[in-house]
Amino acid sequence: MDFHSPKTVLIQQVTALACLGLVTLLVGCNSQKMIVPSTIETIPLTTKYPNPDVIGTVSLQNADTISSLEKRLNGTVVNWQPSQQYAVLGFTQAAAKNLPIDVQTETNTTSFVGGGSPAVMDGRSGMWADGRSGMWADGRSGMWADGMYQVVPENTSTWQQIKLQAGQTIAPNLGAGVKVAIIDTGIDLAHSAFTGVLAPANEQWDFVGNDAVPQEEGTMGVGGYGHGTNVAGIIRQIAPKATLLPIRVLNSAGEGRILDVAAAIEWAISKGAKVINLSLGTPDYSLIINNAINHANNLGIFVVTSAGNDNSYMVNYPGSRAYERVERVSVGSVEANDYRSSFSNYGWQVEVAAPGSMIYGPAPENRLAAWSGTSQATPMISGALALALGQKLKPNITKNNLLEELMNHSTPVLQIPIYKQLGRGRLNVEAFLNWVVQP
Repeated sequence: MDFHSPKTVLIQQVTALACLGLVTLLVGCNSQKMIVPSTIETIPLTTKYPNPDVIGTVSLQNADTISSLEKRLNGTVVNWQPSQQYAVLGFTQAAAKNLPIDVQTETNTTSFVGGGSPAVMDGRSGMWADGRSGMWADGRSGMWADGMYQVVPENTSTWQQIKLQAGQTIAPNLGAGVKVAIIDTGIDLAHSAFTGVLAPANEQWDFVGNDAVPQEEGTMGVGGYGHGTNVAGIIRQIAPKATLLPIRVLNSAGEGRILDVAAAIEWAISKGAKVINLSLGTPDYSLIINNAINHANNLGIFVVTSAGNDNSYMVNYPGSRAYERVERVSVGSVEANDYRSSFSNYGWQVEVAAPGSMIYGPAPENRLAAWSGTSQATPMISGALALALGQKLKPNITKNNLLEELMNHSTPVLQIPIYKQLGRGRLNVEAFLNWVVQP
């Protein structure tokens, strides 16, 4: 059989009693396998199609095993989810033509794009060597002085707009103990801004390069290069002590495959993320993505998604389906005056907004850059959730109503005409945390 490089997927532990006579992690053995539903582990599975042409979702029956599904459907299991009662297989175009009706297929297109663009790029490669990064040393001291945000002073007015300083006072743990997954273009792993806050290296993954180093790749100012670093840097500024888990699914052009995004969500789940930031989207609905997000939501993990930057009443997926669950939210963008950003998508599917224009943050090569887009508004919501989850919440606040309270305590924004709506309003970190955090 013609095997290629490993594709990392989330699969259940399986038992091969006939091979070893004890519970063993097995992939290649052809003997009978028994699902152990209480244990989930991430292991590499060598697959014939690392990037299959077609992906299909099938509902699992009690007798199904990885090998029996592959043999019956002439495909390769790339996502095995017995606890969620489904599996995803990869197929060639030829094999996909002969599938039974119960296999729901979709083309594994490169349809996901990041939702932002660089607005200002600081050319000084030593930008973060001037002492700014040292202000993060204890996560709080030196961040604010006389209302000025000292770490990135260019963002002072934006943070004043969302009441961040007061919010960080209400949540003094600053997101400590909360892991936020950034599924994006990767980040600049060596950037001074991320010293001490990245998840362990063995938890990171690059689904584009199929390796354990989700490093940004590309040319400064071209395509999506720097997108993930900026997004992660915004979360870092909102919740300085949160743990950041970079997962790369978008290439240097800012484009990514459906299967990689779904696998990244499952990866984030397996690594203990409490918030998943998706500053990306596609025009088309994807069943495999929806199943992965549902899996996260079933475990109480929040998924924060961007609405898109087409100045359109058509919200990008998965933001367009965020209304379906209380653990996910779609985010639009506003300007400093709380009017809708000219690029932001809008409509009834947008649930909340945050500032998204000229948001400064770290950039590759240890630089500073400003980006604009709903991609920049989205991590503000992720960061606010991390601040809340890092604190003891009031007895009446649960994961079922935490996002609802964030939206309920947002600041109203101008929504005339009505079709240019941006959800409940603009993020107000102080009002939200004051309502949910135990004093």
